[in-house]
Amino acid sequence: MASHSIAAGEGYVERVFGHMRTTPDFVPLYRVQPTARSLDTHGVSYAELGARVHALVQVLEHRRLDAGDRVLMSLGDPVDLLTAVLATMALGLIAVPLQTHREFRTSTLFRERMTRVAQDCPPILVMVENLEAWRATMVEAD
Repeated sequence: MASHSIAAGEGYVERVFGHMRTTPDFVPLYRVQPTARSLDTHGVSYAELGARVHALVQVLEHRRLDAGDRVLMSLGDPVDLLTAVLATMALGLIAVPLQTHREFRTSTLFRERMTRVAQDCPPILVMVENLEAWRATMVEAD
């Protein structure tokens, strides 16, 4: 496995990592959840995003993945998805985002989409927000 450096290269990922270093307290992301009376927001700073990305990079490095390997992602939380995309890109992996099973009208549509995507670009790893729900969706009959 090749040695990877988060700071290597140029482009979008490197600009985000640069912001993480130079303005760690800035809050570029917000989780917005509607409540009965208002919107509940939680800011995610560059420092928090950077810590999340670095932690995931370490996990992925232990998986012995190679640059160019595909990672399929079915993550509903936008912060989780951005974290996963940045971590995979930092390691030279190919992020393949896919809607979550909840975004499809039926489990059959989700399974069909997942199968087509996996056949088109076979992933070496799949990231999901809820493994049990994902497994149940992939095997249940409508």
